[in-house]
Amino acid sequence: AGTDQRSSGIIRLHTIKQIIDQDKHALLDVTPNAVDRLNYAQWYPIVVFLNPDSKQGVKTMRMRLCPESRKSARKLYERSHKLRKNNHHLFTTTINLNS
Repeated sequence: AGTDQRSSGIIRLHTIKQIIDQDKHALLDVTPNAVDRLNYAQWYPIVVFLNPDSKQGVKTMRMRLCPESRKSARKLYERSHKLRKNNHHLFTTTINLNS
């Protein structure tokens, strides 16, 4: 979503607004806190949660989307479970992934 995100890791509302002004949607990888802030700003993002069914499901998705990643599939699976448990109210929809 623009150079702001690449250089600092921060996506500015101005950058998102520029994308919206082009009649496009910004695809963002954001934290639950960022979703809360977008909701507070009344931007109401569409939040899609990709729900892995197992540690193997995480590993398969990671290998397809980010093969250079060395993050533990077990830790990522546990993190996804925690995200789902604590932040499900932020999700617009959930896509269940089958490994």
